[in-house]
Amino acid sequence: MTVRYPPMHSDDVARKLVAQLNQGLSQGVIASWPQVDFDPGVPGLPLVAGGGQAGAELDIDAIGVGYSFRYGQFGNFTAGGRLHLFQITADVPYTTGAATLPILPLMRKSPADNSAVSFADVKIEGWLEGDGREWTVSTARHVGLEFTVIEK
Repeated sequence: MTVRYPPMHSDDVARKLVAQLNQGLSQGVIASWPQVDFDPGVPGLPLVAGGGQAGAELDIDAIGVGYSFRYGQFGNFTAGGRLHLFQITADVPYTTGAATLPILPLMRKSPADNSAVSFADVKIEGWLEGDGREWTVSTARHVGLEFTVIEK
């Protein structure tokens, strides 16, 4: 995910963002994943339905009855102590409380049974690309900042 901030009008805001970015180079980051012009609605409190899952399908349950997943919708789950971002690759209309979601990318780690699956507050966890030399308060104030989070 590439993020572009416009020029900032406050040294305080710019300084804090530069510090967070530099900190993220060594500690990684967790950032909200925007779903522009998309309201995921209220999917219930979805959970992984069964451990040992792998591949391009994710079985979930505890979905609000009647909820419909939409092609291109994002979600994430935790596996191996890290958040994993995925995108739904087909419409899954009117669920009855459980569903099999076609997803990409393929699951790299299997989520545990009953792990929470988020569709309303989606996040990406990863590392910042670059070495941070371009992130200065002066650049933030006059040009703006850009950074990329790569999920690993």
